[in-house]
Amino acid sequence: MRELAPLYELLARLLTSEVDEDLIRALRAPTAAPLLERLAPGVGQEQLDLDELAEEFAELFLIPGGTPPFASAWAPEDAPDELAERIAAFVHGAMEALSVEQSGVAGRLSLDHAGLLCSLIARGLDGDARQQELARHIRDEALAPWAPALGAALQTRARSGVYRATGALLETLHGGAQGT
Repeated sequence: MRELAPLYELLARLLTSEVDEDLIRALRAPTAAPLLERLAPGVGQEQLDLDELAEEFAELFLIPGGTPPFASAWAPEDAPDELAERIAAFVHGAMEALSVEQSGVAGRLSLDHAGLLCSLIARGLDGDARQQELARHIRDEALAPWAPALGAALQTRARSGVYRATGALLETLHGGAQGT
């Protein structure tokens, strides 16, 4: 599963920050471009306008009514009231185990943010056997139950191939409609 670390790092970047020139290079790299093209045909030929992508990022992830990248937003109606606290405690413990400081991007994100979870998974997958097992646990318990719903919503709402591919990747990696 270690080979999935770069994909989770890419997802973390896409879900936590606006697309910039560095991220465009990462999206067009030989390791990512063919996969993204398969997930969102035509994405490789799109003209990427940073201002339009910044606006779309805000509409999708920041403005109410978008596609919130938070586990709590996708919890089933019958979820326990303390779900958010359980997720926060679990993620806080995972951050400690992976030596991730709650500063920078990690410090400004809610502990149930998909980007933070993807970042922790990427970090763990690049680590030793114990950290890899923790990464699998984060993936299976904290992200996979709701990532396909977020992915499907992104594919429906996104205008750009970048964010449609992000949604398809979330679904693909977490057992959604396209499978793993």
